[in-house]
Amino acid sequence: MDRETERPGTLTIHELQQSEVIKRRYYPMYRNTHNDKLEAKLKPQEHHEPVTHEIDRSQIMIKGTISKNHIPESLLDAITSMGVC
Repeated sequence: MDRETERPGTLTIHELQQSEVIKRRYYPMYRNTHNDKLEAKLKPQEHHEPVTHEIDRSQIMIKGTISKNHIPESLLDAITSMGVC
């Protein structure tokens, strides 16, 4: 989705999944249109569609930067203390 289709006060986010091995690493989620399964992909193919959600901005609990699919240690500590991961 692009910003023009968002309702006022909402934000479209791309769902991420935390790596089981490297806790600071997050993978973007995609729906495989061939078999309708959700898959974590760093390099999606044409048959993968991003899994997105429209949320109200009031639902945002914390903000941070994801760089090369990794979050800062301080952000991981913060979301862990909130019971998110």
